[in-house]
Amino acid sequence: MAGGLRAIYQWGRSNGGRQVRDFIRWGFNEDENGSMVFDGVMPYATGSGGLMWTDFRFSQPTVSQQQHSRHFSHEYEFPHTLPVITDPVTGQTDGIFRRCLANNTCPKYFNIDSANEYWNKSNSLNHTDSFGNDLPAIETLAPNARLYFIASIQHNTTFDAVPAPDASSPACQQLTNPLYNGPVFRALAVALDQWVSSGTLPPPSRVPHRGDGTLVPPEHVNFPGIPATNYAGWPSLSAVAFSPLTMSRNAPLDFSVVPYQPLPGPEYTVQVPQVDADGNDIAGIRLPFLTAPIGTYTGWAMLRPGAGAPDICGQLGQFIPFANTAAERIAAGDPRLSLQERYGNHLGFVGSVKFAAVDLVNQRFLLQEDANRIALSAFYSNVLQGR
Repeated sequence: MAGGLRAIYQWGRSNGGRQVRDFIRWGFNEDENGSMVFDGVMPYATGSGGLMWTDFRFSQPTVSQQQHSRHFSHEYEFPHTLPVITDPVTGQTDGIFRRCLANNTCPKYFNIDSANEYWNKSNSLNHTDSFGNDLPAIETLAPNARLYFIASIQHNTTFDAVPAPDASSPACQQLTNPLYNGPVFRALAVALDQWVSSGTLPPPSRVPHRGDGTLVPPEHVNFPGIPATNYAGWPSLSAVAFSPLTMSRNAPLDFSVVPYQPLPGPEYTVQVPQVDADGNDIAGIRLPFLTAPIGTYTGWAMLRPGAGAPDICGQLGQFIPFANTAAERIAAGDPRLSLQERYGNHLGFVGSVKFAAVDLVNQRFLLQEDANRIALSAFYSNVLQGR
Protein backbone atom coordinates (compact mmCIF):
# COMPACT_ATOMS: atom_id res chain seq x y z
CA MET A 1 0.00 0.00 0.00
CA ALA A 2 1.17 3.55 -0.74
CA GLY A 3 2.97 5.02 2.22
CA GLY A 4 3.13 1.71 4.05
CA LEU A 5 1.11 0.48 6.99
CA ARG A 6 1.33 2.07 10.41
CA ALA A 7 -0.20 -0.89 12.25
CA ILE A 8 -2.03 -4.12 11.43
CA TYR A 9 -4.86 -5.54 13.52
CA GLN A 10 -6.71 -8.85 13.63
CA TRP A 11 -10.24 -9.44 14.91
CA GLY A 12 -12.28 -12.63 15.07
CA ARG A 13 -15.62 -13.67 16.56
CA SER A 14 -16.47 -17.15 17.87
CA ASN A 15 -14.63 -19.62 15.61
CA GLY A 16 -12.85 -16.67 14.04
CA GLY A 17 -11.68 -15.69 17.51
CA ARG A 18 -10.48 -19.23 18.14
CA GLN A 19 -8.43 -18.93 14.95
CA VAL A 20 -6.83 -15.77 16.34
CA ARG A 21 -5.85 -17.55 19.55
CA ASP A 22 -4.42 -20.50 17.59
CA PHE A 23 -2.51 -18.12 15.31
CA ILE A 24 -0.76 -16.63 18.33
CA ARG A 25 -0.35 -19.94 20.15
CA TRP A 26 1.54 -21.63 17.33
CA GLY A 27 3.92 -18.72 16.81
CA PHE A 28 2.54 -17.52 13.48
CA ASN A 29 2.76 -13.88 14.54
CA GLU A 30 6.44 -13.99 13.54
CA ASP A 31 7.15 -13.40 9.85
CA GLU A 32 10.10 -14.69 7.82
CA ASN A 33 12.26 -11.80 9.01
CA GLY A 34 11.48 -12.34 12.69
CA SER A 35 9.18 -9.32 12.83
CA MET A 36 5.69 -9.11 14.30
CA VAL A 37 2.82 -9.71 11.85
CA PHE A 38 -0.14 -8.25 13.77
CA ASP A 39 0.43 -5.36 16.16
CA GLY A 40 -2.86 -5.87 17.96
CA VAL A 41 -5.53 -8.59 18.08
CA MET A 42 -9.04 -8.65 19.50
CA PRO A 43 -10.69 -12.10 19.57
CA TYR A 44 -14.26 -12.32 20.88
CA ALA A 45 -16.38 -15.14 22.33
CA THR A 46 -13.81 -17.94 22.34
CA GLY A 47 -14.25 -19.32 25.86
CA SER A 48 -11.51 -21.09 27.74
CA GLY A 49 -8.78 -22.57 25.60
CA GLY A 50 -10.67 -21.45 22.54
CA LEU A 51 -8.34 -23.26 20.15
CA MET A 52 -9.11 -24.79 16.74
CA TRP A 53 -7.08 -28.01 17.10
CA THR A 54 -6.45 -27.97 13.35
CA ASP A 55 -3.29 -30.09 13.38
CA PHE A 56 -4.89 -33.07 15.07
CA ARG A 57 -6.07 -36.57 14.20
CA PHE A 58 -9.64 -36.52 12.84
CA SER A 59 -9.66 -32.77 13.33
CA GLN A 60 -12.92 -30.85 12.95
CA PRO A 61 -11.82 -27.25 13.47
CA THR A 62 -15.26 -25.68 13.14
CA VAL A 63 -16.94 -28.01 15.64
CA SER A 64 -18.12 -26.19 18.74
CA GLN A 65 -18.42 -28.10 21.98
CA GLN A 66 -21.41 -26.85 23.99
CA GLN A 67 -23.39 -27.79 27.06
CA HIS A 68 -26.14 -29.47 25.00
CA SER A 69 -24.05 -30.92 22.16
CA ARG A 70 -20.66 -32.28 21.09
CA HIS A 71 -19.62 -32.85 24.72
CA PHE A 72 -16.40 -34.70 23.92
CA SER A 73 -15.14 -32.63 21.00
CA HIS A 74 -11.65 -31.21 21.49
CA GLU A 75 -11.79 -27.51 22.23
CA TYR A 76 -11.30 -26.76 25.93
CA GLU A 77 -8.08 -28.64 26.57
CA PHE A 78 -5.13 -27.02 28.31
CA PRO A 79 -3.75 -24.38 27.80
CA HIS A 80 -6.66 -22.17 28.80
CA THR A 81 -4.83 -18.95 29.63
CA LEU A 82 -2.79 -16.39 27.73
CA PRO A 83 0.14 -16.40 30.22
CA VAL A 84 2.19 -19.55 30.75
CA ILE A 85 1.07 -21.49 33.84
CA THR A 86 1.37 -25.06 35.10
CA ASP A 87 -1.74 -27.24 35.08
CA PRO A 88 -1.88 -29.63 38.08
CA VAL A 89 -4.54 -31.76 36.33
CA THR A 90 -2.33 -32.73 33.37
CA GLY A 91 1.08 -31.72 34.70
CA GLN A 92 1.69 -29.58 31.60
CA THR A 93 3.16 -26.08 31.52
CA ASP A 94 1.87 -23.95 28.66
CA GLY A 95 0.02 -20.81 27.63
CA ILE A 96 -1.23 -19.11 24.48
CA PHE A 97 1.71 -16.69 24.68
CA ARG A 98 4.47 -19.30 25.17
CA ARG A 99 5.88 -19.11 21.64
CA CYS A 100 5.45 -15.39 21.05
CA LEU A 101 7.16 -14.66 24.37
CA ALA A 102 10.14 -16.70 23.20
CA ASN A 103 10.60 -14.64 20.03
CA ASN A 104 9.21 -11.29 21.24
CA THR A 105 6.27 -11.23 18.81
CA CYS A 106 3.34 -11.08 21.25
CA PRO A 107 0.87 -8.44 20.02
CA LYS A 108 -1.23 -6.11 22.13
CA TYR A 109 -4.11 -8.43 22.97
CA PHE A 110 -7.73 -7.79 24.00
CA ASN A 111 -9.59 -10.99 24.92
CA ILE A 112 -13.34 -10.29 25.03
CA ASP A 113 -16.11 -12.68 26.05
CA SER A 114 -19.85 -12.67 26.64
CA ALA A 115 -21.78 -14.17 29.53
CA ASN A 116 -22.65 -17.16 27.36
CA GLU A 117 -19.01 -18.25 27.28
CA TYR A 118 -19.01 -18.65 31.07
CA TRP A 119 -22.01 -21.00 30.98
CA ASN A 120 -21.35 -22.69 27.66
CA LYS A 121 -17.57 -22.45 27.12
CA SER A 122 -15.87 -22.73 30.56
CA ASN A 123 -14.67 -19.14 30.23
CA SER A 124 -13.70 -18.74 33.89
CA LEU A 125 -10.57 -20.80 33.17
CA ASN A 126 -9.25 -17.86 31.14
CA HIS A 127 -8.46 -16.11 34.42
CA THR A 128 -8.41 -18.81 37.13
CA ASP A 129 -6.22 -21.82 37.75
CA SER A 130 -7.44 -25.35 37.12
CA PHE A 131 -9.23 -25.47 40.48
CA GLY A 132 -11.00 -22.13 40.20
CA ASN A 133 -8.66 -19.88 42.17
CA ASP A 134 -8.11 -16.36 40.84
CA LEU A 135 -4.86 -15.90 38.96
CA PRO A 136 -2.94 -12.66 39.48
CA ALA A 137 -4.20 -9.82 37.29
CA ILE A 138 -3.46 -10.30 33.60
CA GLU A 139 -1.74 -6.90 33.67
CA THR A 140 0.86 -8.54 35.95
CA LEU A 141 1.17 -11.92 34.21
CA ALA A 142 0.98 -10.60 30.64
CA PRO A 143 1.33 -6.80 30.48
CA ASN A 144 0.51 -6.79 26.75
CA ALA A 145 -2.97 -8.26 27.36
CA ARG A 146 -6.34 -7.29 28.81
CA LEU A 147 -9.39 -9.45 29.56
CA TYR A 148 -12.87 -7.97 29.10
CA PHE A 149 -16.23 -9.51 29.98
CA ILE A 150 -19.39 -7.88 28.59
CA ALA A 151 -21.97 -8.65 31.27
CA SER A 152 -25.30 -10.42 30.68
CA ILE A 153 -25.07 -10.69 26.89
CA GLN A 154 -25.50 -13.75 24.69
CA HIS A 155 -22.96 -15.13 22.21
CA ASN A 156 -24.51 -13.69 19.04
CA THR A 157 -26.04 -10.31 19.84
CA THR A 158 -28.76 -8.37 18.06
CA PHE A 159 -28.83 -4.57 17.75
CA ASP A 160 -28.93 -2.19 20.68
CA ALA A 161 -32.57 -1.27 21.03
CA VAL A 162 -35.19 -1.58 23.71
CA PRO A 163 -36.56 -5.18 23.46
CA ALA A 164 -39.55 -5.95 21.27
CA PRO A 165 -42.35 -8.28 22.45
CA ASP A 166 -41.86 -10.66 19.51
CA ALA A 167 -38.11 -11.17 20.06
CA SER A 168 -38.33 -14.88 20.73
CA SER A 169 -36.74 -18.12 19.61
CA PRO A 170 -38.86 -21.18 18.80
CA ALA A 171 -36.42 -23.34 20.78
CA CYS A 172 -35.98 -21.23 23.93
CA GLN A 173 -38.40 -20.77 26.82
CA GLN A 174 -38.17 -16.97 27.10
CA LEU A 175 -37.68 -13.91 24.92
CA THR A 176 -34.25 -13.53 23.32
CA ASN A 177 -31.67 -11.25 24.94
CA PRO A 178 -31.49 -8.01 22.87
CA LEU A 179 -28.34 -6.45 24.39
CA TYR A 180 -25.83 -5.51 21.69
CA ASN A 181 -22.05 -5.66 22.05
CA GLY A 182 -21.16 -3.43 19.09
CA PRO A 183 -20.69 -0.18 21.06
CA VAL A 184 -18.15 -1.82 23.37
CA PHE A 185 -16.26 -3.29 20.40
CA ARG A 186 -15.98 0.12 18.76
CA ALA A 187 -14.63 1.73 21.93
CA LEU A 188 -12.16 -1.08 22.53
CA ALA A 189 -10.98 -0.98 18.91
CA VAL A 190 -10.11 2.68 19.44
CA ALA A 191 -8.38 1.84 22.73
CA LEU A 192 -6.37 -0.93 21.07
CA ASP A 193 -5.19 1.41 18.32
CA GLN A 194 -4.26 4.07 20.88
CA TRP A 195 -2.24 1.50 22.83
CA VAL A 196 -0.37 0.33 19.73
CA SER A 197 0.05 3.74 18.10
CA SER A 198 0.80 6.04 21.03
CA GLY A 199 1.36 3.82 24.06
CA THR A 200 -1.83 5.01 25.79
CA LEU A 201 -2.72 2.26 28.23
CA PRO A 202 -6.18 0.73 27.69
CA PRO A 203 -8.90 0.45 30.35
CA PRO A 204 -8.08 -2.13 33.02
CA SER A 205 -9.39 -5.67 32.62
CA ARG A 206 -13.01 -6.26 33.64
CA VAL A 207 -13.80 -9.85 34.61
CA PRO A 208 -15.53 -11.46 37.61
CA HIS A 209 -13.37 -12.72 40.48
CA ARG A 210 -13.77 -15.51 42.96
CA GLY A 211 -12.10 -13.38 45.62
CA ASP A 212 -14.78 -10.67 45.63
CA GLY A 213 -17.73 -13.02 45.17
CA THR A 214 -18.56 -12.04 41.59
CA LEU A 215 -17.39 -15.44 40.23
CA VAL A 216 -19.06 -18.42 41.88
CA PRO A 217 -19.89 -22.09 41.41
CA PRO A 218 -23.15 -22.35 39.48
CA GLU A 219 -25.01 -23.71 42.50
CA HIS A 220 -24.19 -20.47 44.36
CA VAL A 221 -25.76 -18.13 41.80
CA ASN A 222 -28.43 -16.04 43.55
CA PHE A 223 -30.87 -16.07 40.64
CA PRO A 224 -34.28 -14.69 41.65
CA GLY A 225 -37.42 -16.78 41.49
CA ILE A 226 -39.23 -15.18 38.54
CA PRO A 227 -42.84 -16.40 38.20
CA ALA A 228 -44.96 -16.79 35.10
CA THR A 229 -45.94 -13.32 33.90
CA ASN A 230 -48.61 -11.67 31.77
CA TYR A 231 -47.48 -8.05 31.79
CA ALA A 232 -49.09 -5.38 29.63
CA GLY A 233 -47.25 -4.97 26.34
CA TRP A 234 -45.55 -8.37 26.53
CA PRO A 235 -46.56 -11.93 25.65
CA SER A 236 -47.42 -14.33 28.46
CA LEU A 237 -44.24 -15.98 29.70
CA SER A 238 -43.69 -19.13 31.74
CA ALA A 239 -41.83 -19.12 35.03
CA VAL A 240 -38.09 -18.86 34.52
CA ALA A 241 -36.30 -22.18 34.96
CA PHE A 242 -32.85 -22.04 36.51
CA SER A 243 -30.61 -25.00 37.24
CA PRO A 244 -26.93 -24.95 38.18
CA LEU A 245 -26.56 -28.16 36.17
CA THR A 246 -27.13 -26.34 32.88
CA MET A 247 -23.54 -25.44 32.18
CA SER A 248 -20.58 -26.96 30.41
CA ARG A 249 -18.31 -29.38 32.21
CA ASN A 250 -14.64 -29.43 31.43
CA ALA A 251 -12.71 -32.68 31.84
CA PRO A 252 -9.43 -33.65 30.14
CA LEU A 253 -10.11 -36.03 27.26
CA ASP A 254 -8.41 -39.28 26.30
CA PHE A 255 -7.46 -38.86 22.63
CA SER A 256 -6.01 -42.37 22.33
CA VAL A 257 -9.51 -43.79 21.82
CA VAL A 258 -12.24 -42.98 19.33
CA PRO A 259 -14.65 -41.51 20.21
CA TYR A 260 -12.79 -39.42 22.76
CA GLN A 261 -13.71 -40.00 26.39
CA PRO A 262 -13.06 -38.07 29.63
CA LEU A 263 -10.00 -39.21 31.52
CA PRO A 264 -10.57 -40.51 35.05
CA GLY A 265 -9.57 -38.13 37.79
CA PRO A 266 -10.24 -34.47 38.61
CA GLU A 267 -12.13 -32.13 36.30
CA TYR A 268 -11.39 -28.47 35.83
CA THR A 269 -13.38 -26.18 38.14
CA VAL A 270 -15.71 -24.02 36.05
CA GLN A 271 -17.45 -20.99 37.58
CA VAL A 272 -19.95 -18.38 36.40
CA PRO A 273 -20.75 -14.72 37.08
CA GLN A 274 -22.77 -13.89 40.20
CA VAL A 275 -25.96 -11.86 39.66
CA ASP A 276 -27.76 -9.02 41.42
CA ALA A 277 -31.31 -9.06 42.79
CA ASP A 278 -32.67 -8.73 39.24
CA GLY A 279 -30.67 -11.70 37.92
CA ASN A 280 -28.27 -9.48 35.94
CA ASP A 281 -24.51 -10.06 36.04
CA ILE A 282 -22.71 -7.91 38.61
CA ALA A 283 -19.17 -7.81 37.24
CA GLY A 284 -17.87 -6.88 33.81
CA ILE A 285 -18.68 -4.10 31.36
CA ARG A 286 -22.35 -3.31 31.96
CA LEU A 287 -24.07 -1.75 28.96
CA PRO A 288 -26.37 1.26 29.62
CA PHE A 289 -29.51 -0.83 29.15
CA LEU A 290 -28.15 -3.26 31.75
CA THR A 291 -27.26 -0.58 34.29
CA ALA A 292 -30.71 0.93 33.71
CA PRO A 293 -32.59 -2.29 32.93
CA ILE A 294 -36.19 -2.90 31.94
CA GLY A 295 -35.88 -6.60 32.71
CA THR A 296 -33.54 -9.47 33.46
CA TYR A 297 -30.88 -10.23 30.84
CA THR A 298 -28.90 -13.47 30.91
CA GLY A 299 -26.23 -14.97 28.69
CA TRP A 300 -27.90 -18.37 29.02
CA ALA A 301 -31.38 -19.62 28.18
CA MET A 302 -33.27 -22.89 28.59
CA LEU A 303 -34.58 -25.09 25.82
CA ARG A 304 -38.34 -25.56 25.74
CA PRO A 305 -39.90 -28.78 27.07
CA GLY A 306 -39.80 -31.29 24.25
CA ALA A 307 -36.87 -29.48 22.64
CA GLY A 308 -34.16 -30.52 25.08
CA ALA A 309 -35.12 -28.89 28.39
CA PRO A 310 -33.55 -28.31 30.85
CA ASP A 311 -30.37 -27.96 28.78
CA ILE A 312 -28.99 -24.63 27.62
CA CYS A 313 -30.55 -23.13 24.48
CA GLY A 314 -27.34 -23.03 22.50
CA GLN A 315 -25.60 -19.69 22.36
CA LEU A 316 -28.70 -17.62 23.06
CA GLY A 317 -29.56 -15.66 26.16
CA GLN A 318 -32.92 -14.55 27.48
CA PHE A 319 -34.85 -11.43 28.45
CA ILE A 320 -37.59 -11.39 31.11
CA PRO A 321 -39.36 -8.01 31.36
CA PHE A 322 -40.14 -6.19 34.59
CA ALA A 323 -43.70 -5.36 35.53
CA ASN A 324 -44.85 -1.86 34.61
CA THR A 325 -46.34 -1.04 38.02
CA ALA A 326 -46.04 -2.20 41.61
CA ALA A 327 -49.61 -3.51 41.50
CA GLU A 328 -48.83 -5.62 38.42
CA ARG A 329 -45.65 -6.94 40.06
CA ILE A 330 -47.34 -7.83 43.35
CA ALA A 331 -50.20 -9.59 41.58
CA ALA A 332 -47.69 -11.77 39.72
CA GLY A 333 -45.56 -12.44 42.81
CA ASP A 334 -42.50 -11.01 41.04
CA PRO A 335 -39.66 -10.10 43.46
CA ARG A 336 -38.10 -7.63 41.00
CA LEU A 337 -39.06 -3.96 41.29
CA SER A 338 -41.38 -2.64 38.59
CA LEU A 339 -40.41 0.02 36.05
CA GLN A 340 -42.50 2.61 37.86
CA GLU A 341 -40.81 1.83 41.18
CA ARG A 342 -37.39 2.15 39.58
CA TYR A 343 -37.73 5.19 37.37
CA GLY A 344 -40.98 6.95 38.24
CA ASN A 345 -41.71 7.90 34.65
CA HIS A 346 -40.33 7.81 31.12
CA LEU A 347 -37.92 10.70 31.63
CA GLY A 348 -36.59 9.04 34.77
CA PHE A 349 -35.73 5.99 32.67
CA VAL A 350 -34.09 8.12 29.97
CA GLY A 351 -32.03 9.96 32.58
CA SER A 352 -30.80 6.68 34.07
CA VAL A 353 -29.73 5.41 30.65
CA LYS A 354 -27.91 8.68 29.91
CA PHE A 355 -26.10 8.56 33.26
CA ALA A 356 -24.97 4.97 32.60
CA ALA A 357 -23.78 5.89 29.11
CA VAL A 358 -21.74 8.86 30.37
CA ASP A 359 -20.11 6.62 32.96
CA LEU A 360 -19.02 4.15 30.26
CA VAL A 361 -17.67 6.97 28.10
CA ASN A 362 -15.57 8.15 31.03
CA GLN A 363 -14.22 4.61 31.45
CA ARG A 364 -13.46 4.44 27.68
CA PHE A 365 -15.81 1.49 27.14
CA LEU A 366 -18.18 3.60 25.02
CA LEU A 367 -17.67 6.25 22.35
CA GLN A 368 -19.56 9.53 22.68
CA GLU A 369 -21.36 8.97 19.37
CA ASP A 370 -22.69 5.63 20.65
CA ALA A 371 -23.68 7.20 23.97
CA ASN A 372 -25.73 9.78 22.05
CA ARG A 373 -27.41 7.10 19.96
CA ILE A 374 -28.25 4.96 23.00
CA ALA A 375 -29.74 7.98 24.79
CA LEU A 376 -31.94 8.70 21.76
CA SER A 377 -33.03 5.07 21.64
CA ALA A 378 -34.15 5.33 25.27
CA PHE A 379 -35.93 8.64 24.63
CA TYR A 380 -37.92 7.26 21.70
CA SER A 381 -38.75 3.99 23.46
CA ASN A 382 -42.19 3.28 24.91
CA VAL A 383 -40.86 2.57 28.42
CA LEU A 384 -43.34 4.13 30.90
CA GLN A 385 -44.91 6.18 28.14
CA GLY A 386 -48.43 7.22 29.08
CA ARG A 387 -48.13 5.69 32.56
